[in-house]
Amino acid sequence: MSPTYMNKLSFDKTLETYIEYPTCSDAMLASLALVSGVDCTIMDAVLSIVRHPSFNPSEVTLRSAEDVYAHVAKRRSHKSIQLTANGLESGLSLVPRVIVDGVIDAVGDEVQRLSRTFVSGLPHWHGQNTEKAATLRQDLLNMCLVQRSWVQPARRALGRSLSMSNPSKDDLMHPIRSPFLGPWTRDLTIEVLDAEEGAGVVKKLRTFVSARLPALLSMSLTVRHQDLPLVADILGILPLLKELKLRVEYNDGGSPPVPQSFFSTFALLHSLEHLTLDLPHWSPSEIPAYRLPSEFSFVKQTPRLRSVHLYDVAPNQRLSWTRLSDGGFSLRTLERDFGCASKELRDGSATYLRPFTKLLSPLENLRVQVPETGNIALPRMLKYCSNIRRLHFEADEFPSEEVLRSIPSSIERLEFRFTVDFRLYPTTESEPWDELEDRLLHYLSSGRCSYLQKLRVFMHSKHEGSLLRNPQGVYHFRVLDDIRLRRVEMDCEKRGIEFRFTTKMDEWQGWLV
Repeated sequence: MSPTYMNKLSFDKTLETYIEYPTCSDAMLASLALVSGVDCTIMDAVLSIVRHPSFNPSEVTLRSAEDVYAHVAKRRSHKSIQLTANGLESGLSLVPRVIVDGVIDAVGDEVQRLSRTFVSGLPHWHGQNTEKAATLRQDLLNMCLVQRSWVQPARRALGRSLSMSNPSKDDLMHPIRSPFLGPWTRDLTIEVLDAEEGAGVVKKLRTFVSARLPALLSMSLTVRHQDLPLVADILGILPLLKELKLRVEYNDGGSPPVPQSFFSTFALLHSLEHLTLDLPHWSPSEIPAYRLPSEFSFVKQTPRLRSVHLYDVAPNQRLSWTRLSDGGFSLRTLERDFGCASKELRDGSATYLRPFTKLLSPLENLRVQVPETGNIALPRMLKYCSNIRRLHFEADEFPSEEVLRSIPSSIERLEFRFTVDFRLYPTTESEPWDELEDRLLHYLSSGRCSYLQKLRVFMHSKHEGSLLRNPQGVYHFRVLDDIRLRRVEMDCEKRGIEFRFTTKMDEWQGWLV
């Protein structure tokens, strides 16, 4: 079968067969609908752009959806700086209101974005975001002192989001009286875990939300297990809520099950689009690949729901489903740590892996930790990943050639982290990481990474370095900080792939799905 013929094929997930198209470009466009589930409206829009006489593929610099929004943010920031400079030149009293509103609006947008804790599950990112948000809030407060006409828009920008950690009932009275909060407030993040006042605060929170925050669009809520019935009362008064992150903690030492009746509460959120649940010690009765678990039958009353994310689900750490164009749901993201299953993976137990591999076919994002057995287990897993776009794995050794050969050609972002033990390479003439670099170069030139956009490598060691003796009897010191994969870096630059290599944990930002 010729490569030309293969390029004209597009896989139809519904019919589970390949369909031949007149050209390779037709097949690639058809895969948006047949494989990725793009609905007809968006598909028509894409085709109208591609067929427009002004469209030139060689001019396209955008590589992902993130680039679209990053460009918008960059232009808005540049425009705000420009507007401010122009306004100051004419004197503060003469700054046009439209300029002031533009600046305040841009700063308020950034504060709101940084304050939304459920944008990222990475703790150190949240810490950085909090610091930036605090700085921008101070800028808005300073603007309130410049001119009276600036006070109202600056206050509203400050009140777009509210974050509170373990407030008492008295603490909750401050934002209730705050002039910053009102119908313009969009985001609420609150943690209520106090053993003595927890229930009282949650009850007061319902009154607060009802009176002052009727137009909330997103809420991140952390509560004790025993306060779940009170949470249901709060959700019932938020008809406009689009995003909800709920985390439940067990601070009494026990882990009673989450009652099935609680899930029906989400049916009250008719505008809900994204739901994230972090329920430790809870797992759905089943984990299907092509539909939601049975506990989520409320989805019939939430027609706008687009995604469901579950954290701390044993034995998987994270699961995410996305709604398809036909109204059904499909598993898109899975994270799992096989740290306690080294023996089973090393022995090649198909029975042990079967429940896991059944979920891999529809995945777009996979993150696995396979210490001690990465080079054995990963090839067995990756052969089931036909649609994967993002892959992150952690192991205790260099990824083998077999692992790299097993990575699907559909991959767009690849990250891996491994541990190197200098003591295993005491007599080699070349540095041990040269072997890794050779393998990566072979992978990059294999023709199986044509869609690859980002490559991240993190090398960890228990020792900062080691004094080693080569075959010629010369001693030298290998220092982890001095390691560079220059050849891979140059090859990635030539191929237009964003590459990053680090040996420092504080530089390892990890992968965000």
